[in-house]
Amino acid sequence: MNYFVDYHPWIALLLFLCIPSKMKTGAIQCFSCNSQLDSSCSSNSLDKFKTTCPENSVGCRKIVFFFSENAQVDLVERTVRQCAKTKNENGCKSVFGTNGKRFKTTVCECPVDFCNVGASIKTMSHLLCASVLATLFFLYF
Repeated sequence: MNYFVDYHPWIALLLFLCIPSKMKTGAIQCFSCNSQLDSSCSSNSLDKFKTTCPENSVGCRKIVFFFSENAQVDLVERTVRQCAKTKNENGCKSVFGTNGKRFKTTVCECPVDFCNVGASIKTMSHLLCASVLATLFFLYF
């Protein structure tokens, strides 16, 4: 019996899936809206907000604000989706405050088309890579 297995195609596939491409093939596309102007911006039905970003955009951004004018008023939520011209390497970051007004702001950025819809694309790509690695491990070892 021949137990030799050619791993080269699998390694090439894994590298293709797990290493993000730095090649840009045109302007990125994102959802662009503000829930203060159109409440459907807070939903996941975003087709009408598709836009082609300017060439200097590096990704898409989703900002969620929770704020209140004073401690007695319920928090108001606002969502803004837009093209990102600067890159936040950490994916998402949150800011909290109480300086007379309560607020929380969460900003998430991602580098692929229409990724500012919801969950972080990094999490989903890491799960895909882990699944491929686990499958290869159990098939061949």
